[in-house]
Amino acid sequence: MKAEDMIDRIDEIGTELHFNHFPAGWAWAVDSPFQWTKQVASHLGGVRNPLIVKWPAKLKATGETRTQFLHVIEIAPTILAAANVPEPRSVNGTAQTPIQGKSFLSVLDDAKAPEVRTSQYFEMFVNRGMYDKGWWAASLAFEPWDPVRGEFDPTKAKWELYNLDEDFTQSKDIAAENPEKLEELKALWWAEASKNKALPLDWRGAERFSAEGTGKPNLAGGRDNFTYKGVLAGLPESSAPDLKNKSFSVTAKVKVEENANGMIFTQGGNTGGWAFYLKDGKLKAAHNYIDVAVYSFESDAALPAGEHEVKMDFAYEGGKEMGKNGTITLSIDGQPAGSGAIEQTTPFKYSLSENQDVGMDTGTALSTDYKAPFDFQGELEEVVVDLKK
Repeated sequence: MKAEDMIDRIDEIGTELHFNHFPAGWAWAVDSPFQWTKQVASHLGGVRNPLIVKWPAKLKATGETRTQFLHVIEIAPTILAAANVPEPRSVNGTAQTPIQGKSFLSVLDDAKAPEVRTSQYFEMFVNRGMYDKGWWAASLAFEPWDPVRGEFDPTKAKWELYNLDEDFTQSKDIAAENPEKLEELKALWWAEASKNKALPLDWRGAERFSAEGTGKPNLAGGRDNFTYKGVLAGLPESSAPDLKNKSFSVTAKVKVEENANGMIFTQGGNTGGWAFYLKDGKLKAAHNYIDVAVYSFESDAALPAGEHEVKMDFAYEGGKEMGKNGTITLSIDGQPAGSGAIEQTTPFKYSLSENQDVGMDTGTALSTDYKAPFDFQGELEEVVVDLKK
């Protein structure tokens, strides 16, 4: 999203209405003096982190720095060595893969100690880096804020080369002056990636957040019908029925008084998802499209007091394409009660932290039409979700 697209909602930024994150420009700025940001494993701005160690009982050095190259895989071996605990080879009868890291207690004891890690490969979203004895080869494939990536040939991607002993900020690319060294590190990267099972490379962006699209395990996978009795709180999205890119319906048996309020069913929150609820007696449905637009619909008339079967039916019209449009239809006791069009739906993931709830909303409100937790007023006998693939 561009800055001009946010101007109309600038006063909302930083409030509970949105999933707040500082802009990419600031992410880069706070990584100074290094290039790039989180997710860019090709450059130190994406992988370098500080480490502070305090152990007064054993370490004589205080207020000193160390410049030896280390990797996060060294942390566990170092703690085990400090505690004089051997690395476990088996846990509850299951053989363990040996830890690849090495203890760096020697570096803590002596600022001039040799590096315990002289070579290390990096990869994330095909942004690749290779460190070897002071040299660093880097290949940037995609900017992390670019979700649309298309086809990519990693064998033809550009590589950069830096000598960290002379240029620790990676400010001068010396690939042209050292072609043989660059080819050596490129070949080493492919060998390390193969050995560490990083291949085949996956350069997709937002698509990788789709559990169905990537085949990630899901406790709800392989099922089309889900019945929930009474109130349900906090079912993770990854364990809930996947409502994305398909038609589905939510049917509930309720008993209410006049002008009842409360959440019947919700999945997601203020960054994307669905809500099916009562507000001042009227049946309502809403879809939040990645916090860019909220499509809301309500029944033509209020729900009378008594026992009813209410339904939200979504007919997806995008075929096999992702994130397309569809039509919402509300019904009360089998009779149509209202409908409307949704121009675009959330294609990959509703939230990094929200859940599915029945009878309440334990996360952020999906729309400003209600305030969480928005407990259901009345009796909620059951809620049935049907997926239509």
